[in-house]
Amino acid sequence: MAIPYINTNLGIGMIIIIALYMLFYTTPILGVLTLFVAYELLRRSSNGLVRSKVPLVRHTPSQPRKDKEMKKMNPTVELTLEEEVVNTMAPVGKSSAVGEMVQSSFKPIQEKVEGASMV
Repeated sequence: MAIPYINTNLGIGMIIIIALYMLFYTTPILGVLTLFVAYELLRRSSNGLVRSKVPLVRHTPSQPRKDKEMKKMNPTVELTLEEEVVNTMAPVGKSSAVGEMVQSSFKPIQEKVEGASMV
């Protein structure tokens, strides 16, 4: 990439000269925008050269430790009231034969529907 060239004295000088040229010889908006771009370019390219003296590995927990913390954060699964009612009231898996019909006193009555299509 261009980071090694930007971080030299010549590269920083060229960026400053280009930014000042754009500020003085173009529209003010474009000049100010160029100053922001030059600042960000210098800031981001200098981050790659700074080395941390503290190793990152020391702050990273091991996988068993992370698993243990995750188990503490997740509570045990308990049945909700809805699940308890469904387990006690629903006949799922407890019915007799599939083909049996239950007799009931309910008689469905459909009123005359005019202009409706057949489904």
